[in-house]
Amino acid sequence: MGVKLNFALCGTNIVHIEDRLYKNNKYRCPHCHEDVIFKKGNKREHHFSHRPGNNCVVSRETLLHFEAKHFLVNKMNKEEDIKLKIDLSYFKRKYKEFLRAINIVSYEISLLDILKFYKKRFAEVEQWIGDSIADVVVRGEYDDPSPFVIEVYVTHANEEEKVQYF
Repeated sequence: MGVKLNFALCGTNIVHIEDRLYKNNKYRCPHCHEDVIFKKGNKREHHFSHRPGNNCVVSRETLLHFEAKHFLVNKMNKEEDIKLKIDLSYFKRKYKEFLRAINIVSYEISLLDILKFYKKRFAEVEQWIGDSIADVVVRGEYDDPSPFVIEVYVTHANEEEKVQYF
């Protein structure tokens, strides 16, 4: 069974399966660059599919990482909300101890609430920030000169140096 994709290339643009798609356009797999067709019927989940006989071998990790980055950028640029569940391990020790003391083990925040701090914002996938490539970067006009960055974690965490840099 072939790989089901939520995103495809149309020219140089990445399109999502729920975008308005046209039969006359050519869509390609962002991993193997072979032709794909969109399937948007009433019976099955909407997706892009390779043509019969294709042997795209994109790994699960690569596919999840790619789709997560583009999903986030797509949602942010359309100003659609996502609830992010943040593990307490990312909080400073004093906050973590306080939250655990009141039986809070994770924190949920709205991505749109975070983005309210930005003016004229837009999100991009894989942008250079200094010597590193960030998975997702939100640019806008705001007080802090460093951009808002999201790193997507699929199977292994980022190196500590990269985490500290961002």
